[in-house]
Formats: sequence, C-alpha cells, structure tokens
Amino acid sequence: MNRYNQGDWAGAMADYTRAIELHPGYAFAYYLRGLARAGHRDLAGAVADYDRAIALFPDGPNRAAAYDNRGAARYRQGDLAGAVADYNRAIKLDPQDLSVYCGRGLARADQGDPAGAIADYNRAIELDPDYAYAYYNRGLAHKALGRKQQAIADFQKYLALITDPKRRRKAQRYLRELKRRR
Repeated sequence: MNRYNQGDWAGAMADYTRAIELHPGYAFAYYLRGLARAGHRDLAGAVADYDRAIALFPDGPNRAAAYDNRGAARYRQGDLAGAVADYNRAIKLDPQDLSVYCGRGLARADQGDPAGAIADYNRAIELDPDYAYAYYNRGLAHKALGRKQQAIADFQKYLALITDPKRRRKAQRYLRELKRRR
C-alpha cells in the first residue's frame, strides 16, 4: 500500500501483480491493483481487476467496495448504465455506504434523472448530515430542475461545511447566479 499511498501507480501495480502471481486467488490484490490502475487512468484494466475481485470476494463490504469502485471506473468511462448497475449491487451489499449513493447520484444526474439523483443525495445526507459533497451535488440537481430555493440552501450548506477555497469558489459562483435570477 505504501507505493499506492505515495501515488506511485506503476510501482503499486507491479507490487500487486507480483502478489497475484504468488497468490492468484487473493481477491484483495486484484482490488488494490484496480485502484492503482484507476489512479493511473487505466480504466479498462481497473474494471477487469474489479471483475476478478468481485468474483473472488464473498458477499460483504469488500465485494460492495469492489462494485462501488467498478461503478466509479465505468462512470469515468462514460458507461452510465453500467455504473448505476454496479452502484445498485454495492448498495444491496452495504446500504450504509454513503459514497455509493453519491456515485449513483452523479451517474443518474448525467443520465438525465435529476430527481433520482436527488433521492440518492438525500439518502447520503441521512447517513451523514455533514457530508458536504452530497449537498453540493444535490444543489446542482435542484438547479437543473429549476428549484432555485432548494439549490441555494444546498450550496449554502455546502459552503458552511467546506473550507477549501478552490472548492468554495464554484459553489459561490452558482449561488451568485441563482440569486441574480428572478
């Protein structure tokens, strides 16, 4: 994990490949190599590794995490239907993982389903009322639906929770736009 944590994707992939050579049934090595491949932007390779990890992991949180990360890779590949299907499987296995709801919400929004996205962000917020990104993304979905007041409230909540100036600027810009509209 050290090379992975340092962002040395090639080194991490080599380490996990060696672990797989030594123990071909070691699901976690496939999962970790999938994470490294995704970090290296080898999304097809990441999906293949998550496929293998999913096949090897028993039902439970590790398999749910593999579905979640495969869903994220598929989302980045533009396979929105595949991403939603993976997020659905992850939620079935671990319905308390708020990040999966946010991932599915992003995919649903990009599929043109802002109402479905809002339902996912609502669930994420139920699980953690201080999860800033759920408010931000829900604000975008409300904005897409023309729900000005709800969008404003969500962007304000996001700004109350987040301190990174770079991340705050975009939400502040959306707020200014929404407040100018009549």
